[in-house]
Amino acid sequence: MFKVCIIGAGFSGICAAVRLKTELGNICHVTIFDENHDFGGVWLKNTYPGCACEVPSHLYCFSWEPNPEWTQAYCSQNEILAYLQNISKKYGLYQSAKFNHFVHKIQWDEKSLNWKVIVEDKKSVLFNKTEELNFDIIIHAQGRFASPQIPAEYANFEGSVLHTAQWDEEVKVEGKNVLVVGCGASGAQVIPKLGVMSNFLVVYQRHAPWVMPRTNFYFPSWIKWMFASVPLIHRAYRTLLHWIFERNISGFRIGSIANRLAPLLSKFHLWRQVKNPKIRKQLTPNYNFGCKRIVNSNEYYRTFNLANVILIDNKILVEKNGILTESGHHYDIDVIVLATGFQVQNLFGQISVIGKNGIDIPQLWMNDKPMTYLSIMSSAGPNLFVLLGPNASTGYTSIIIQLETQVEWVIKVIRELNSNKKKTICVKGAAEQKYMKHLERKLKKTVYGSSQCGKCNSWYLNPKGDVVEIYPDSTLAYKKETLSIVPSDFEFC
Repeated sequence: MFKVCIIGAGFSGICAAVRLKTELGNICHVTIFDENHDFGGVWLKNTYPGCACEVPSHLYCFSWEPNPEWTQAYCSQNEILAYLQNISKKYGLYQSAKFNHFVHKIQWDEKSLNWKVIVEDKKSVLFNKTEELNFDIIIHAQGRFASPQIPAEYANFEGSVLHTAQWDEEVKVEGKNVLVVGCGASGAQVIPKLGVMSNFLVVYQRHAPWVMPRTNFYFPSWIKWMFASVPLIHRAYRTLLHWIFERNISGFRIGSIANRLAPLLSKFHLWRQVKNPKIRKQLTPNYNFGCKRIVNSNEYYRTFNLANVILIDNKILVEKNGILTESGHHYDIDVIVLATGFQVQNLFGQISVIGKNGIDIPQLWMNDKPMTYLSIMSSAGPNLFVLLGPNASTGYTSIIIQLETQVEWVIKVIRELNSNKKKTICVKGAAEQKYMKHLERKLKKTVYGSSQCGKCNSWYLNPKGDVVEIYPDSTLAYKKETLSIVPSDFEFC
């Protein structure tokens, strides 16, 4: 029986736990650790106004647990959270979960050939109560959005400062003077809401995003009934969405027709929705389409037509009670909202990860760049699987497709271990290097690998300019890469 530690209780942790329980329940005992109080991950923590998914609802769910009851084409945070928690109840995950437990350190033990996990019970009456546990397998499932990026320059502000991932309902924004910093995915969702709720809204734009139109609508009751009553139709609808979005990969390939047409569509969308030519110029990106995450919204641009919304794209100085622009204009501010994203380069967050031969894996990846095999395993980490880690993200479709592919590969690996009566598996360094070169060749054909991406402060890149977040091909191509286990790529023990 393999003792499996899953770190994280969001989409990735739930997917891994359910599939291991259903497919390998006779050989795996699963324990889930999460520092939050319930299942949900980012959908539990992110509760800012307008929080929703940018991927169609029927594609942003597990293929093995479709939801015919989605109310909208693009569902909101509370609906996604309810979906995840209902699945967790259905599959009995609450019995395997330890909430309010923070994993401080995982370390590979060369003698016992297992992982030592130091975990703290944050709800314990005893101060700093930690315990050391042993696990055969670690599945890191926290994802890239666990640690908010909070710039230090806003610490001197004496009013309320909120990060979109740490929203506080006690802080009122209605009728207040609000500054929003950042115009990425979360910024583009919260800005339209705050434009209506606030007295006046100042938007500090550091890099204009490429914005594509997105039409949301409510599903009529007869459609939901049909999806629930005729699963084949529901499955066909999901498949159709899958292939429509799968074709979007061509928009990110250098020289393709789609790559030339996509920015034109975005600019037309901007021209249709924003009246003021000066503001349109400010909102026009100055870098290649696709270098940063694309924003999908029909509300974002329109917000800048409101009389109480001000767009600033030059540097600002944060003062105790407001901001000062480069032109010398002062704005009194009551609340600052940081839509500044996450520390995506620091994948493990505050968790210390010590692999074989005492290698500090997070430090190794930060000093150079993450080296992985299939974006799941590291040659420095036996029996360590990282879900949605380096070079696993997709910028054009549902990340859940990629997640399911990774989890199914992990299941194959554990089956291989069990059938061969082995205890550990570690990818060979040569196989890891071969895979990274394979990725580099593919990246050169995409916008992600172009020099333009370094000019827009893209979180797809590390400080050295290496593309460390995006997988440079289709989800179908990735599925083919993970179809089988190549025993010669691994060392078994």
